Amino acid sequence: MAWYRVQLTEEQQRIVHEERTSHPDLRVREKMLVLWLLHCGTTRQKAADIVGLGRATVHRYVVAFRQGGLDGLRRCNHRGPVSEMA
Repeated sequence: MAWYRVQLTEEQQRIVHEERTSHPDLRVREKMLVLWLLHCGTTRQKAADIVGLGRATVHRYVVAFRQGGLDGLRRCNHRGPVSEMA
């Protein structure tokens, strides 16, 4: 399988640049920062190190972007225990 290089259009660059600092969801901001770093030519491992993630997580973000674009990257599939109050 060929390595997927992240290349954003000008419109996507504008959106990612804005949302990496201002999106209300911290996880989405993190995803946008990773995408921005990859677009700028940073390796996946270096992007993972910069953001404090594992390389596998960065790979999942790239797959989400490939499959669903920015909307796919914005989806939040937070996993974890659900409180009894919920």
